[in-house]
Amino acid sequence: MEGLLLATIGLFIQQQFGETVRVGNAAIGAATLAGLAFGITTLVSALSAPLSGTQSDRSGRRWQTAARWLIPGVAGFAVLVLGTPLAIAAGLVGVSAASGSNANLATVLIGDLSVGGQHGRRLGVLFTLGDLGSAIGPVLAFGLLPLVGMAGVYWAAALIFGGMGVVAGMWARKYQGVIGNL
Repeated sequence: MEGLLLATIGLFIQQQFGETVRVGNAAIGAATLAGLAFGITTLVSALSAPLSGTQSDRSGRRWQTAARWLIPGVAGFAVLVLGTPLAIAAGLVGVSAASGSNANLATVLIGDLSVGGQHGRRLGVLFTLGDLGSAIGPVLAFGLLPLVGMAGVYWAAALIFGGMGVVAGMWARKYQGVIGNL
């Protein structure tokens, strides 16, 4: 999300509504709305992390929880492309919920799957790959814009989240009841 959605949401808002959006007699700038979008994503991500963690701890099924929390991300990107104010708000909430929950669950799963001295190394790889995605995401998104437009970029992101959900679902079935809380 950080590499793709946050890099493009300001441009998307500007494309949909222009430099300013009229709300009654007030005019709100696209940059202000992008800042509001960043705030929404931060808040929702911060709330979804402990909620998904609690669900994972209570159910004992981390992969299944991760797969379920990707569903709002897929729906969020799919709704976002509609471009209406309500669709953008709903899309931001869905994508942010998926992103925050799965960032949290990924670190716990690394702990579950690692033994002894491997925790630090595996977490280092996870966070390095996350940083790489955050760095490459904007380049890919803006490179794809002339070819598929913003809607195409967001649909591609929905497909990626969906693919991640399928993989998490496969792992959930594979490890159902086999390894502790996995």
